Amino acid sequence: MIGLPSIWGRRWVRHWARTSRGQRRFEELLDVGYLLIPPVSGGAINLDGVDDQVTRGGTDDASLDVADNTSLCLQVICKLDAVGATGRGIAGKKAGLAASNIGYLLRMSSGENVNWRCSDGTDQIATTNDFNMVGGVWNTLTGILTANGATNDDLIIYANTELRDTVNSTVLGSIENNQQFRLGTVGGGGEFWDGGIAAARVWIKSGQWTSAEIDYFVQNWNTLLLPPDANQRLQWLAADPGQTSLTDLSGNGLTGTLVGTTYEADPFVIPQWHRNRPERSSALIRM
Repeated sequence: MIGLPSIWGRRWVRHWARTSRGQRRFEELLDVGYLLIPPVSGGAINLDGVDDQVTRGGTDDASLDVADNTSLCLQVICKLDAVGATGRGIAGKKAGLAASNIGYLLRMSSGENVNWRCSDGTDQIATTNDFNMVGGVWNTLTGILTANGATNDDLIIYANTELRDTVNSTVLGSIENNQQFRLGTVGGGGEFWDGGIAAARVWIKSGQWTSAEIDYFVQNWNTLLLPPDANQRLQWLAADPGQTSLTDLSGNGLTGTLVGTTYEADPFVIPQWHRNRPERSSALIRM
């Protein structure tokens, strides 16, 4: 196997990979597993599946509400350790699964399938072509809601760079509730996550997401820390073994309180889906 013995060696490979010939060969080497890029060590909080979670201390996170004709993206880097008997909440701002429960939620069912749902209290859009999450593997889940005005809204879910489902069934009104944003549970408590969470972020924008903006979310699936931008409302990163809270790196001051979680310092690798051979994986999480 080809290693990268030095900084200069890595720089040369990157330069070579930028050329058209090098790009093809670089992808071939990645595809067959001959070129190894060392993973970057990353931290994560580990949740026990019983009552561990990240909360906002009972605060109504109005800044994370989604007004009428407004778009949303929720992205979480996570790893499943054990399936629940009824399901496991991953992240969101929603107190239940019914359409009457206003909010948005990434959740894994008892069948290990991840789904994404958004509700205005009357109508709900939920993905159905779910992603079957394998235990012990890090994945980035990206739930996107694109408001289309008078046309049916688009609900989209990605697992890493793979599009899992698109639903276009109704026009949602405002998604505004008195719930706090949580990690590791369905709002109000229950269906607790058993596994790790390394990062979570939320973007909200008036009007539609552009294709370039959606591409930015998806293509940065293996980046731990993203620079704040005008649409980013929340960014949590588990980076410190001694932390008792998660600082909001978006600059909006939405600190998360760790409830019963432990710190997991092991290096981790998210599978990199090759565009031609998705069954083969490699690559790294970028800082």
